[in-house]
Amino acid sequence: MVFTILAIAIGLLFAMAVFQPAQKSAEVPAIAPGVEGGSSGFPQVEKPIEEPAVVGGQGSLVTESTGLAQSRVPVQVETDTAPHRLGRLIIESNTGSKPISIGSADTDSNYLLRVDLSGYTPGIRGIFLRDYRTEPTSDTPYIIAKTAETDEYVVHPFSALSLKINEQNIPLSAAKWQLVETSDGDVQQYAIYQLNILDENNDPVLEIHREFILEPGSYDLHIKQRFFNHANTPLTITWHQLAQGDTPAAKSAYMGDIRTLVAGYFDHTRDTLDKTRQWVYITNPKLRRDTVLDEFQEFKAGRGPRPFWPSPELESNVELVWFASLNRYFASVVHPLSIGAEAIPALDASYDDLGMLVIGNKGQQRNIDQRKMVFTLTSKPFTVVPGQHHELNLGLFTGPRDISLFSQQPYKSLELEKTIVYSFGGPCMACTFQWLAHGLLTFLKFLRTWVVFDWGLAIIVMVCCVRLLLHPITKKAQINMMKVGKQMQALQPELEKIKKKYKGDKNKVGQETMKLYKERGVNMFNMLGCLPMLLQMPIWVALYAMLYFAIDLRHEPAFWGVFQAISGGAWPFLNDLSGPDRFIPIFDEPRAFNLLFIQFDYSAINIIPILMGVVFFIQQKFMAAPAATEEQRRQQKMMGYITLIFPFIMFSAPSGLTLYIMSSTAMGIYESYRVRKHLKEQEEAGTLFDKKPVKPGGFVDRMQKVIEAKQQELQQRQGGADGGAAYKTRKSRKHR
Repeated sequence: MVFTILAIAIGLLFAMAVFQPAQKSAEVPAIAPGVEGGSSGFPQVEKPIEEPAVVGGQGSLVTESTGLAQSRVPVQVETDTAPHRLGRLIIESNTGSKPISIGSADTDSNYLLRVDLSGYTPGIRGIFLRDYRTEPTSDTPYIIAKTAETDEYVVHPFSALSLKINEQNIPLSAAKWQLVETSDGDVQQYAIYQLNILDENNDPVLEIHREFILEPGSYDLHIKQRFFNHANTPLTITWHQLAQGDTPAAKSAYMGDIRTLVAGYFDHTRDTLDKTRQWVYITNPKLRRDTVLDEFQEFKAGRGPRPFWPSPELESNVELVWFASLNRYFASVVHPLSIGAEAIPALDASYDDLGMLVIGNKGQQRNIDQRKMVFTLTSKPFTVVPGQHHELNLGLFTGPRDISLFSQQPYKSLELEKTIVYSFGGPCMACTFQWLAHGLLTFLKFLRTWVVFDWGLAIIVMVCCVRLLLHPITKKAQINMMKVGKQMQALQPELEKIKKKYKGDKNKVGQETMKLYKERGVNMFNMLGCLPMLLQMPIWVALYAMLYFAIDLRHEPAFWGVFQAISGGAWPFLNDLSGPDRFIPIFDEPRAFNLLFIQFDYSAINIIPILMGVVFFIQQKFMAAPAATEEQRRQQKMMGYITLIFPFIMFSAPSGLTLYIMSSTAMGIYESYRVRKHLKEQEEAGTLFDKKPVKPGGFVDRMQKVIEAKQQELQQRQGGADGGAAYKTRKSRKHR
């Protein structure tokens, strides 16, 4: 139907505004914390790596590199003048630790995560989700975070970068930490690492503990960092570390790389009365990752403002609470710990700067962007008196973007549900009502859980329910359009007579045409038959975005998995509503190329988009009003060709979307059939062109009066102009 096509067209135009072709950028150097062996499954870099120095805050880099020596500890640093002079400091040498894992990703485990830790820094080698898989038929847990690695650099998220003690800078990215404690049992719940800083006499100055803790049933990793002062003088310390990196990009994504970045913050300029610090605002939830990386390049070159946080549009009186990396379904969020019922702490309370490191090259095409990003955190300087300790603690959420999960604490207080936005961003944000999208998802879940017990059938039933609800509007719009088409066809001979009779006088032709319309009961407002359909547009746009981003549909089969059951699991047809239907597989892995603003995946022949094209063509024939002129016939023929373009555009779209569009269009054909039948009955009864009384004071009545007043004003002006011309003619004759 026409409004379905319009919905798709507008949605695609919105997507075009968001997904612009990427531009080439230069390589960005990054930190290389070290290479180590292990059995976690990540590839290792065997050639020597180089480490650019990190200076100051803001994640700024110095591009000059110095090679790492084979013997990495002890690391000696230069002595700077400081209020409490300590002399030369070194890192205590130790044997280091092997990579270990805490938690478990086994399906029978009480843990929701398995976190693989590196031995050197320590940092995160990988985080695996127990309840999510990489592919619908795979047993491999989904990896939500892992080491950022290129041919030159290896970056473990949450590694220690450097430490400043009384103005002495100590690089830590190559230091070997000692694993000093783990929990009992086969599955580790926590791991504590230790690193000692000594003076030139090998006496202890600072003892650092880094503890990684997982609780069963939680997606939160707690990172506790303690600094113990063993010196006989106060220590002023600044801590510099890595935070989380990118969330994984999809192998082949219909809408391209849609990963985004978002931050939660307090805005004291807006809420001066928020004494309990409960209101967390967020930055643009659709701030694209590739845009931030491009802006980061400009910022480093001194040609633009600092990207992401703090963004230029924010006032200075803001505090960072959390920041997140998002992909289509999952989130990686760094947040403060100890979130109480009365007040939410801010990361800004302990950390002075949020920056980023970028490694790899962008490339010339969006789908081969090889850049990898890791955030950095720099603490505010803090002082530890002798015999005491100071804590810098963080929480890391790595899990699904699920509204039911984010309604629990501590995520509810942090308002992480604001990261769930069913929209493609750009201009589409304004026309996608989130309350409507969330309501449709709730209704879809109800149908699946309590009515049909299948996601594919639930989509079809939901579309039918929505169309039934909107049927009165759709019916009225279609009747008006078809009725006007028939009326115009019947009036065509008389309209031609008017044009011939008043040839050259456009005003008179318009007046006589309007007079004929009024006599024959043709309502010009019925010509705007598409207007009621456009009023339905927010519903279909919200449905479209919700079906694309709802994690509930990820790896869910359609029709109770019947196609997998009859094939013993070998046929991938409709085994994942979040991906193409794969009716006839050609390649096991995605094979995609950029097509304007989408990625066209030709790794399989998808049947539903083809069927959708057939349904589109039939529906267009049903919807087309009788052509009154040759121009209208040409337009309808062109529209028939255009409807065949959409199946090509939607060929690689998620099958949940194409199933929704096809079922909606099929029901539209049935509606068109009923409307045509109703019009035929009126035509046979001779009542098709009967004038209906206009409700006094109604919208149509008011608009008709406005038009009549304008016509009378036009006639008076025309008459005045003619009279003036006649007067001038008579006056000129008298003088002659």
